[in-house]
Amino acid sequence: MVSSVIRKSQREQKESDKMIEEYKKEEEYITEDKSEYRDFFPVQITFVRGIQLVPEDFTIFGVAVNMITGYNTKIYGIQTGLICENSKLSGIQAGLICSSEYKMIGFQTGLINSAYYIAGFQIGLLNTVKQGSIRFMSIINIGF
Repeated sequence: MVSSVIRKSQREQKESDKMIEEYKKEEEYITEDKSEYRDFFPVQITFVRGIQLVPEDFTIFGVAVNMITGYNTKIYGIQTGLICENSKLSGIQAGLICSSEYKMIGFQTGLINSAYYIAGFQIGLLNTVKQGSIRFMSIINIGF
């Protein structure tokens, strides 16, 4: 009789622990930020990297103008300046040096253009793509 009470108590404790773990997982799921567009802004103006209107980790939906150099994680629109850098661009990037660390979808034009992956066009003296069948091309490079 005592052993059955102890087993029942242990079973109830395991069920209680399991419910607490499930509750914690649900709580983490609810509070976890899933929005890739949580912090966004329509305009970015940058003098040099770090001296800019909004932080680098903000997503720009619109125009990013770099006086000398600028960086934003994600840009959906237009980025222009002497040196343009980002992680992901969907749109147009125009400058002396243009670089997308990860993905560039759209159009990149500059003296030197670089991207990890492109789905679009690069026009410049030196065009490089790290992930693609043609990794280097001068004048024009196309990737899809």
